[in-house]
Amino acid sequence: MFKICSIGCGNMASSGHGPSYAKYKKDYPDTCLAACCDLDENKAKAFAEKFGFEKYYTDYINMIETEKPDVVCLMSPVDKTFEMSVEIMKRGFNIILEKPPGRNVEELQGM
Repeated sequence: MFKICSIGCGNMASSGHGPSYAKYKKDYPDTCLAACCDLDENKAKAFAEKFGFEKYYTDYINMIETEKPDVVCLMSPVDKTFEMSVEIMKRGFNIILEKPPGRNVEELQGM
């Protein structure tokens, strides 16, 4: 079982990433769309229901520590990407970034 967690359930996630997750799950049945997360609980719940995630959260650290995914897909505002990606990697999780990994060279080197 390949477990995926996703952070960010806004417009970009809903229009692009969500349909891709659902298709991937259909094409690869051994995939578990374990959980998604957004600060807005209504967005997280709607995203989970629409694209087939088993659970939803509003706290990404709680989500990854609870779910223990094989990969975390991060779709956050650029000003949060560095901080969040470092926290995810510190905990030993693989990560896929939707945006540039940082705002400057120093953030990239910090990763």
